[in-house]
Amino acid sequence: PTIKHNNQQYKVIDFTKLPKNFDLSKYGFSPNTTPENLRLFVHMVNDDSLCNIDMAHHLSNPLLEATLCASYISLKNNDTFSNLRYGASLECENVNILNAYFEDQCSFNFAFKDFCSSSDKSDLYRSFVVDKLKQKLGLSSKEYSELFSKIQNIKHTSQLDSFNYVVVNGRKISTKDIKNAILETNEELIKYKGYTSHNELNLFAPKVNALVAKVNSIDKIPKEMFDLSKKYDLPIYILGE
Repeated sequence: PTIKHNNQQYKVIDFTKLPKNFDLSKYGFSPNTTPENLRLFVHMVNDDSLCNIDMAHHLSNPLLEATLCASYISLKNNDTFSNLRYGASLECENVNILNAYFEDQCSFNFAFKDFCSSSDKSDLYRSFVVDKLKQKLGLSSKEYSELFSKIQNIKHTSQLDSFNYVVVNGRKISTKDIKNAILETNEELIKYKGYTSHNELNLFAPKVNALVAKVNSIDKIPKEMFDLSKKYDLPIYILGE
């Protein structure tokens, strides 16, 4: 949808004005997505550094071998680093989600290859989701690897509804159980509050698919963000405070 603002037309989705059960597939989201179950990867920037969104757009080039930190949020639980208000929504292939953890990882300008070879705490960050899924589904590390190889091309959990089970080490695991384990783990990532109020993921070569503003009104969005919307032909998501 487009909204007229300051005598110009912009692509804007104001989630604060949509009912919880609104069908977001009308706006190009995957089937069965609503404001209630919408989940986003967001990279946020300081109010006076909106030009850094250009960097996020630039890092979609995999030849740079860089990662970009993001928070995984819902509209209800939208805590981000320092509660920053403006940023970008990212999309990323499953295999390019380098790690995920329920607290700040203190990551800064990691090169993808350096992060993979580092030991320190990054082992903990990289194993958080893996360990949760292994625990929920009763899998060994080898069995988890086999499962992952069979579902890694799935982009949305709703696609698991199209078949009944996956065979792992000769055992049938229902896709319903796999889907529930993934969704439960994702929610634990969003809702758990450790020593910081936000979770953090590091994404390899993510693509910016929208700009985001954690505000309640279009009037709170700075001109620079509208300029970026025009520059990259991106919609703006108003998420609410």
